[in-house]
Amino acid sequence: MSCEIPQTPAQAFKVMESMLEGKYTTIEIVSFLRFFQENPASPQLLFSFLEAVKASAVFTIDSNSFDKPVLDIAGTGGDGKNTVNISTLAGLFCAATGLVKVVKYGNRAASGICGSMDVLEAHGIPIELSQEEMHENVREHNFSPLFARSVYPGAKFVAEARSQINGPTLFNLLFPLARPITGQPKFVFGVANKNLLNIISEIYIQDKKTRCLLVHGIDETDEVSVTGAGKTNYTLIDSGQMISGVIDCQELFDITPIGLSDLQVSSKQEAISLFKEVCDPQSQSPKLSAIRQAVFANAAVSLHVALDSGNMNVLNSNKYLPVLHEKLNSGKITKLLKSLQKKEIL
Repeated sequence: MSCEIPQTPAQAFKVMESMLEGKYTTIEIVSFLRFFQENPASPQLLFSFLEAVKASAVFTIDSNSFDKPVLDIAGTGGDGKNTVNISTLAGLFCAATGLVKVVKYGNRAASGICGSMDVLEAHGIPIELSQEEMHENVREHNFSPLFARSVYPGAKFVAEARSQINGPTLFNLLFPLARPITGQPKFVFGVANKNLLNIISEIYIQDKKTRCLLVHGIDETDEVSVTGAGKTNYTLIDSGQMISGVIDCQELFDITPIGLSDLQVSSKQEAISLFKEVCDPQSQSPKLSAIRQAVFANAAVSLHVALDSGNMNVLNSNKYLPVLHEKLNSGKITKLLKSLQKKEIL
């Protein structure tokens, strides 16, 4: 069976379905992915690719089965900036407040140095969990990893092809967009390519149950940016309503300018070490302070998305800074890390 470039939505669904069933060779998948690197998929083809990925899920998580809003913070990756795992840290910080339940959907690194699942696993947190184990984590700890490959086992058939390609591929968009959370999902989604903001908006504006914030740092990062001018393009979507603008972190969160190098890592081991140190209030350095500023900013806007349904003014998110600082300074986040390792109830 050959992997042809689809021309229609129906063909796109069939090709992606077959790819995730292991029917194509790595060489064929590499050729397919390179084609779409050079020729971005139309919204219609992208939607069909996404529907095929979702259809391959072995289970979903129903946000309505929990007593607090369920939040996810993720991104496309592939921005090439090699920053520390800011979205994963922001998820832990949000969970530690006790105000939300965080289901951290992610994968091992495909185009970066250290993926969200890599860093959690390195700290002894199990990532290959059943649906029941994830529910238990969320109920007991307000946080659980949601390993994309556990939900989408077909990802293993494209992993080798992704590793052979420089930079982000179609799957950097498809797998994050296919988060298997139903009910009333609330999430922040970082986009490395600004041109994708409108395409992704077209998908989520049709979903009346979704509240999400799409962000693209002016420094080209796939997160709320605190570096350079500290500005981020955003689109906030809530129940079919949409507003776009710019978040100025230096003004909103009173952050002094931070250099991108202060957030970057040069190796997987450095990313793992910094991750733990950021959570530990006893660890102090200029680099840790810079990373925490980025985490606070991303966590604050995430709490706004999760908790302030109907409120389209993202500039109100600075009200969550005090509780985030308190949870760090009290050691709550380090305790959460340990509890996830030891399966203790907080």
